Amino acid sequence: MSTAAPPAMGGRDGDPVTSVGVDIGSTNTKVVLLEFADRSGVARELGIRSFRTPDRPGELGGAVLSAIRGLASSQFRHPVAVGIASMPESGVVLDKAGRPVGSIVRWTSAGTSAALFDDLGPAEREKLSLATGVPATPKAPLAALYRLRFQEPNRWDKLFRWAGMADFIGVMLTRELATDHTLAGRTMGYRLPPAGSPLEPTFDDDLLALAGMSAEQMPRILRPGEPVGMLVPGAAEAAGLAPKTPVYLAGHDHAVAAWAAGVRKDGEAADSIGTTEALLRVAGDPIDRAAALADGMSVTRTVTGDHECLLAGASGGAVIARWIASHPEKDADVLFRALELEGPGNAFLLPYPRGRQTPRPDPAARDFVVGPTETTLDSLRAVLVGLSLHLRWMDESQSRIIGSAPTGLGIVGGAWARNAAWNRLKSQLLTRPLTVVESHEPVASGAALLAAVRLGAVPPDAALPSLPIPSRPHPRANDLFRAFVEAATSAVPPSTPANHDAAHT
Repeated sequence: MSTAAPPAMGGRDGDPVTSVGVDIGSTNTKVVLLEFADRSGVARELGIRSFRTPDRPGELGGAVLSAIRGLASSQFRHPVAVGIASMPESGVVLDKAGRPVGSIVRWTSAGTSAALFDDLGPAEREKLSLATGVPATPKAPLAALYRLRFQEPNRWDKLFRWAGMADFIGVMLTRELATDHTLAGRTMGYRLPPAGSPLEPTFDDDLLALAGMSAEQMPRILRPGEPVGMLVPGAAEAAGLAPKTPVYLAGHDHAVAAWAAGVRKDGEAADSIGTTEALLRVAGDPIDRAAALADGMSVTRTVTGDHECLLAGASGGAVIARWIASHPEKDADVLFRALELEGPGNAFLLPYPRGRQTPRPDPAARDFVVGPTETTLDSLRAVLVGLSLHLRWMDESQSRIIGSAPTGLGIVGGAWARNAAWNRLKSQLLTRPLTVVESHEPVASGAALLAAVRLGAVPPDAALPSLPIPSRPHPRANDLFRAFVEAATSAVPPSTPANHDAAHT
């Protein structure tokens, strides 16, 4: 745990306290300067820097330092802490000198190649998933390392240590290689303990051996609340921060977003939206791992490590972004504003551009529009309705596995999470009370907030501000949902190629 003394809120001169949050995303990286005006922990985003996540680790590191410096230079006081979150499945190969070897190993380049799991066979795959709480999919770092070993032998021979994305930024700032348990838990090289048991302090040699790795090659796993280290002089100077500023690994981006939204207790749930969409439900009782994994969901822990969570994933914002990219001649903002006044219509998209992870996993599932889409507005609405109905399907599947419905659903993410048209459709098609987090970059802000909480600068119950979404149940919501599930699970694609092309997903 950190031995740094918590800063007095407001300081001797009454100035607010600030902290920095970094979110390494699949598409974009965001850096936020968060300000706390008083001891209540009420926060506001004082400044934001965003840039496309580069493929070269060194370029990414330099851009993060530059973004922090740009934000910190506007302040008379140095930020008290840095928090780092990231997508969990991508990483960096480090050589003996700690230098990156080649480009970032991205989960998005995995495709359908999962040679590790093919070689293991069904029984071994199931045993591995039950041990880790993670479905056996190509995006898992254990599978990526196995591919690297056989597809890039020259880079494999230089591999001395593996660093996840947040871990790599932590090394750059502190010269210490460590990771958070929420990130370790996504690798399939970490054994998830039973609910209520202490977190495992290290990676598992037997699991890692499946990919030809060992625990010595993986980062040290931090205890919840433990800093990875303090800013070293060179990094501090490049970032414009004070030397020895504590640095914390906040963890898995979706887990951090859920925590920042105040989703921390039994029954609370978050719809976390980025390039991917994740539905995370906190459970008070042990989760049936076999039932969760059979439905393509993961079992994890909260960022504090004290509760199990059920995690379901979907395509989310990537589907909308692809639709917009395929209609460059249309003004998307105008279309979204028009949809705010519309109902759900009679068409929906099955939002599976690369198969369905959950519920009822189906790698052969594809995106099809069911129903008439005569105009561009109809096509866009079908996309949003399909995503909303799939979210409801994940929600109801989680309730079946856990045995109870959530007490509410907090929507958290970037611009898509605050999209009024999408949220209106969710309020019409879901059966849950909804809130939406107001922050523009809640993962980066959540990382900054978590760092401030762990340092003791703000109360542990501090959360990002959110607003309720008025409930507007639509009279045809249940009929549309039944039609969606029937179409999604049909053996025959329920649409024509023309309808598929109209959706452009």
